[in-house]
Amino acid sequence: MKGTAETELAAALFFLLGEPVPHNPELEKQASVLKERSRDTKQALGKVLELCGTPHTAQQLYLCTKAYSWLGKQYATQAAQCAKAYLASDGWDALPSETRMENGIRIDGSVRNRAGVFLDLGNACAGMGDYEKACSAYEKAYELEPYCVMGAIEASNALIRMGRISEARDFLLLQKKNPYYKPRKFRGVRGDVQYDSFFRESLDRQIERVGRLLKRKM
Repeated sequence: MKGTAETELAAALFFLLGEPVPHNPELEKQASVLKERSRDTKQALGKVLELCGTPHTAQQLYLCTKAYSWLGKQYATQAAQCAKAYLASDGWDALPSETRMENGIRIDGSVRNRAGVFLDLGNACAGMGDYEKACSAYEKAYELEPYCVMGAIEASNALIRMGRISEARDFLLLQKKNPYYKPRKFRGVRGDVQYDSFFRESLDRQIERVGRLLKRKM
């Protein structure tokens, strides 16, 4: 098991690669050297994983989940293992947990963090071809953040991959009853009135896509 110092350096390196994780800014210079020595992002991610060692702490599990997710389908098994272990833990308490307003919606940072790991788990399960578990993970992410339409869309994609296209369509149509389907009115930073219809537009596009798939099947 790697120590705290190595894990903190892993976090700083991952941050420099573009993952917004909590880290010690004083380690950025050392992490920058590691980044520059890496051939590419894949090798740098390997260094993040090496610094974390066999993950045991919530911090290590979170970093490894994200790193394996970045590496793609080839590392889906490892990503799923780390994601499951992280979700069974108390969570990394250094992650942002404050509540903020985003386009008129109150976002709980702690909930967003957990939902994000469920999405990672869903992607990993899909990468392994286990679409049943992928669908379950996506649905859990969506339950946590019902204003985040991507959870619903990914769940429908998993159903499609299982050949359950009609079920995917019915599931999506049901989401029109979600209160977030209605465009949300909010005030921008300058006080001007704005509307957010991303949920509605994204859901409608997916419903149209599934409708076309059903027609082809007939």
